[in-house]
Amino acid sequence: MAISGFNPRTGEWETGIIAPPTLSPGTRTPPQPRPVETPKRIDVVASIGNFIALAYDKLRNITTLILTWGAWIFGASGLISWMCDGNWIAGIIIGVLLGYAYVHIAAGLAAVASWLLFIPVAILRYIFYNSLTLMAALAIAGFGIYKTVKDYTPAEPIVTELMTPYKCTANVLYVLDEPSPNAHIMGSLFNGEEVDVIDYYHSPDFARINYKEHTAYVSTQYISQY
Repeated sequence: MAISGFNPRTGEWETGIIAPPTLSPGTRTPPQPRPVETPKRIDVVASIGNFIALAYDKLRNITTLILTWGAWIFGASGLISWMCDGNWIAGIIIGVLLGYAYVHIAAGLAAVASWLLFIPVAILRYIFYNSLTLMAALAIAGFGIYKTVKDYTPAEPIVTELMTPYKCTANVLYVLDEPSPNAHIMGSLFNGEEVDVIDYYHSPDFARINYKEHTAYVSTQYISQY
């Protein structure tokens, strides 16, 4: 930028160019706009799975510790008492020599036992690992239920007695072991005697009855409702 001014040293007016000011190294730079962070999507299923995983690890560690020290205390006491027959000095020596190996064996067994105890929790944790594992577990469960229902064979239906009682209308009515005129005669009913009918429509000509705690058959022609 051009500017003129009086110079007292020379006594003359002088014209010069002033350069624009530059920022020194210590000068602050204007603040830059910060990028806007996109909020992360919260996976509810994964959150449940993580919570189960933390609880599972804590419970398993506590269970392993309890089982390990329980096995060590009771096992070592029984071992010393059995091997030394009450000699505590020899028991302490044997305990020092075998204790290290015994504790590690007990810890390994306790770890296996804790895994077995918390298998359901571990399965539940991996079911809720994320949305995909949850959908896969639901699909497997649905398929299992479908197969169970599809392959289910209902038990033979129990035929209950008819609500309306029946009576014999013949002077003598033979009770047969099969629904056939040529079947074996099991007994007889008399006129007016009540007939314990199970299935009146068992066949076109015979009804199935309960005769002295046995299944039998009589002709429908000679029984009627009260």
